[in-house]
Order: sequence, then C-alpha cells, then structure tokens
Amino acid sequence: MRRIGMYVYGLLLLTAFSLRPGENDITPKQYLFMIKELVPGIQTVGILRSSSSEMGNWVEKIERAAAVMQVKVVIAGVADLKDVAKQFKNLIETHNIQALWVFEDDQVLNSTVSRKYLIKNANLSKIPLFAPSVDWINEGGCVNLTKEGGKVQLRVNEKTARILNLSIPEKYLPNTEFLAQK
Repeated sequence: MRRIGMYVYGLLLLTAFSLRPGENDITPKQYLFMIKELVPGIQTVGILRSSSSEMGNWVEKIERAAAVMQVKVVIAGVADLKDVAKQFKNLIETHNIQALWVFEDDQVLNSTVSRKYLIKNANLSKIPLFAPSVDWINEGGCVNLTKEGGKVQLRVNEKTARILNLSIPEKYLPNTEFLAQK
C-alpha cells in the first residue's frame, strides 16, 4: 500500500511540474528563439514570474539563452496583485520591452485580475504577450508555446496577432493552432 502511495505522489509531482511553463520540455533557448522568430528585430523581452517560486537554474539558463539569441531579457518578480501593474509598467517604461513572457501560471499571475490586466495592457501597448496557458490565449493573450511530440507547438489568438501585426512564418504553420477569442 505504501508503494502505491509513493507512486501516486510521484505521478502527481511529475504532473504538477510538467504543467508549469518553463519546466516542461521546451527550453528557454527554444522559447526565446520562437519569440525572435515571431517578433523580428526584437531587442528586449520582459519576463514576469512569481517572486515566491523557486526558479532554480532557470534564470541562468534564460540569461545564457538570451546571450546566444542576442536579446536582452529583464526578469521581474511579482509577490502579490499590487506588484503586477507596478512591474508591468516598469518593464514597459524603464526597459522598453517589445514582448512579454509570463513565465508561470501561479496564483498571483493567473488570478482573473492579473490575467485581464496584463492581456489588456500588453495589447494596448502593442506588446505581444507570450502566455503560460491556452486560457490566456482564449482571453486575448497572443501566443502560447509548448512542446509536444518533440516539436514546438504554437497556439495563437488570431485576432490579437492581427491587431499586433504579428505574422506566423510559413514554416511554423503546420505546428500552429489559431484560436478565436471567447
């Protein structure tokens, strides 16, 4: 019985980790590569993440990938709802980001208030929002990237992409699912 409990616990942990963006099998280098492919000429990517989460060696991997991709990355942590607007404005005004990557789908960033604020303000600022889940895309976020079957999969909100003049290169169309905003 104890062995079954350990198996179930291990399976739950594996599932929880695989659902967190940044901890699935898409690497920071692949993520930044796709951002550069979709936003030609990009110089600065802003990343919002939860301050309370342990990123381990992901910061180092993101920074190394940014150096290889020749793009500046600014990582901002949010601890509560008040931080979301403050950090977003800081990324826009101080760092002049051209794309926003919401790294995690945690309680603070995934709250309805945060999600709606970030989607609305990223779109008004003409900044593509690379979202942690399809839920964000259905609500107006721009792109969600995952890796399935060894290939990067794109889920794109067609309306948002059109408004932001974001076009998907033809070579990625077979791996792209266009979603309509609900």
